[in-house]
Amino acid sequence: MKFSSWIAWRYFFSGNSSQFGPFLSAVSVTGIAIAIFFMVVVMSVMTGFRSELTDRLIGFNAHVEISADADSSSGLSAEKILQLANWKGLGSVQRYVEGEVIARSDASGEMLLQGARLRGIDPDDISAISRAEFHFPQVDGSEENGWHGGALIGREIVGQILVHPDFGDSIEIVAPLAEVGPSGELSPNMRKVRVDGVFKTGIYEHDSKFILLPYELAEATLGLQGRRGFRLFLADPFDAQDLVAKLNATLPEGWTAIGWQEKNKRLLSALRLERIGMGIILTLALVISSLSIGGVLLLLIASKRKDMAVLRSLGLRERSIAAIFSLNSFYIGMAGTLIGMILGVAVCLLLEAKPLSLPSSYYLEYLPVDLSVYSVMAPAVLGSLVSIAAGIRPAFGASKFSVADALRYE
Repeated sequence: MKFSSWIAWRYFFSGNSSQFGPFLSAVSVTGIAIAIFFMVVVMSVMTGFRSELTDRLIGFNAHVEISADADSSSGLSAEKILQLANWKGLGSVQRYVEGEVIARSDASGEMLLQGARLRGIDPDDISAISRAEFHFPQVDGSEENGWHGGALIGREIVGQILVHPDFGDSIEIVAPLAEVGPSGELSPNMRKVRVDGVFKTGIYEHDSKFILLPYELAEATLGLQGRRGFRLFLADPFDAQDLVAKLNATLPEGWTAIGWQEKNKRLLSALRLERIGMGIILTLALVISSLSIGGVLLLLIASKRKDMAVLRSLGLRERSIAAIFSLNSFYIGMAGTLIGMILGVAVCLLLEAKPLSLPSSYYLEYLPVDLSVYSVMAPAVLGSLVSIAAGIRPAFGASKFSVADALRYE
């Protein structure tokens, strides 16, 4: 095997007698390198995008939410939930109320309306929204760092109803089915509140729909249509499914727990499907690039037929002949893989050090890149396997020939 490796190594650097041999070898190495380069970069970007999106989803929402049915009569408290959960990694438990409302404003001179989702939380719990950026009005040249009982609105809502906390604007929140009227029918509840601040989460669905109010004010505004419950935060967000299963088995009747994975199931499934589809496309590109290795081996086999005949007459076995060309295919693939890996890692490190700005239509300020061991090693292993597979058939075909005919005619 060492002898076969030595000959394969010499053939890899010396090329063959055909004038197109070195050129085709370079084309094969370049094709593999390009495919590996794009696999490393694309996988790192998609991993970074998934991590960024997941962080923003978790940063605005709770890891686990517990809510009650409309007809549930069983009361729960944060202390009771801590007892039922009995979970080591469970951090804070916060109450919330949520419901659909209409936000309207005439600050621009005309009445503007926007459907929104009102969420009521305790002002002290605002620090749990870890990935949101808050903007509060400036007082005496410095920005206030507080929430004073008014509304916090998403950044996109600012442009939809043309209000801003810096101008002291207010909005009117209308809960369509909040109170029971004199005739027994549900009637709307309207409340005018000052805009205290603006938040930005980086998720369009959140920034264009959500309004935050203090819990008591939101509960009084939503009335009967408000969905009440608790928000749970864990040390490890990926423990949410296990905790949900435990809570659903112990919660009183009428109460349900749901994790952030299940709540965003469609989005996470779409991202997973996108990664699988992109992986298949890049793998096909790598396979197509490796097909040129077969052509290079066929030229090499044709030019080295006499050498193989001499070696066979000296006692070299057929499997050693096949090993020579299989190793040559492997060397071509490894050369391309190493070049592609080095370039891919270098570009990813550059993008991490100097993030690439994105247009505003992408809703992310910078291109997210998460270079991991998997993003580098998976393409490397795949490139090596595909290169070996591309050379197996030509290599074993090269060992099946008549030594006498080769020596006689070549």
